[in-house]
Amino acid sequence: MSKTTKQDARGDCYSANGSKLLQMDKPEGWALVHAIISSNGVRMGHCWLDYGGEVFDYSNGMEMRSTVEVWYHHYRVEKTWRYTNFEYLALSDKHRGPFEPELLALR
Repeated sequence: MSKTTKQDARGDCYSANGSKLLQMDKPEGWALVHAIISSNGVRMGHCWLDYGGEVFDYSNGMEMRSTVEVWYHHYRVEKTWRYTNFEYLALSDKHRGPFEPELLALR
């Protein structure tokens, strides 16, 4: 049985989805979303990509896709911060996120 570290328990949503955004040839219209969600009654930070009313999440080796409405309802999204490719690039030179004090406090 393998040990779960804090890094594993938190997942890789910020780095996985941020990397996916930076790898895009045409990132216009895409947004990287950092958010406070509630999962199983626990408030936490999460990150995904948003384009044209759809959510794309590439965290933890998965590829999830949903409408914004279903995603926000399922994860009980409380608050979001949206970043364009250029905004994210400027912020991510030292780490991939989260950047917001409210999200950092949830870690």
